[in-house]
Amino acid sequence: MRGMLLAFGLAGLALSSFAAEPRTNVVTEGVRGIKVVEGPADACLLVVFVVDDAGDPVDEVPIRVTEEDREVASARSDNRGRAILRLTRAGRVSVSAVDAGFVRAVAHGVALQRGGLTSVVLPLEQDPAQ
Repeated sequence: MRGMLLAFGLAGLALSSFAAEPRTNVVTEGVRGIKVVEGPADACLLVVFVVDDAGDPVDEVPIRVTEEDREVASARSDNRGRAILRLTRAGRVSVSAVDAGFVRAVAHGVALQRGGLTSVVLPLEQDPAQ
């Protein structure tokens, strides 16, 4: 089974410390990859990140992808708060996540493109009733 690598760049900025020389901005790039099983070239990849109020990842959160109130995919976030879903149809969907003690987070109108990668961050807020 062949695989592919999704790359996410994290850019950093360094400045020259020599006053006599012109200041130069140097952009350094650190790349972190996520291996996913390869499928059809026209598949729509959706990467969902579930985070709490502080921006920390939340694991084992159920995630639903719906199109016109019909579920088209589902997953659970991993220990890094992310889930990778491969969908066969392009179009606009809603992505939601809910867990005990949190208010449901929903992103409406998420555009999936054939052969493309879409990422969504779903921030879960503490449920004030709890």
